[in-house]
Amino acid sequence: IVLSDVVKASIKFLHEVISNPIYKPKIGNIEIEQDKTLVPRVESKHVCILPSGKLHFKAIESQISEGHVEYGERAENLPILGEANIINILDRIDDDTIQLTVELHYFPKTFIDKLKFQLSKPLLKLGSKKSYSALKNYAENNQQPLTEELYCIKWY
Repeated sequence: IVLSDVVKASIKFLHEVISNPIYKPKIGNIEIEQDKTLVPRVESKHVCILPSGKLHFKAIESQISEGHVEYGERAENLPILGEANIINILDRIDDDTIQLTVELHYFPKTFIDKLKFQLSKPLLKLGSKKSYSALKNYAENNQQPLTEELYCIKWY
């Protein structure tokens, strides 16, 4: 599943919103469990508490270069699927415009896993579009970071 659109935000702010779990309750109707003393980085974990249960995430990738950012998380217990990787690719168009691409990568281990993925794909796509739309809306309408210093600046 791949979603892509233009977002009117700076690359640093959008990266902060995507990679820092403190923004997730602002974007969606969820709570977060995490160690708030840690700066988000590869291998850091957080839990999203949804009405339907808890989803466990681990940061798996953070690559930053001039005008390009890739940030990935592994969802460790998605309903039906189990594990899947969510990769966010940010490409700067200009200082306040980003091409954001979000990819869901699922690696089925058995034929039954492949079948479950194909059957759940429409629901996954719908849920992904809702989350993507909420992320875009938040980033475009809330340009002030929630922290004194953007975490991603520390990664440059």
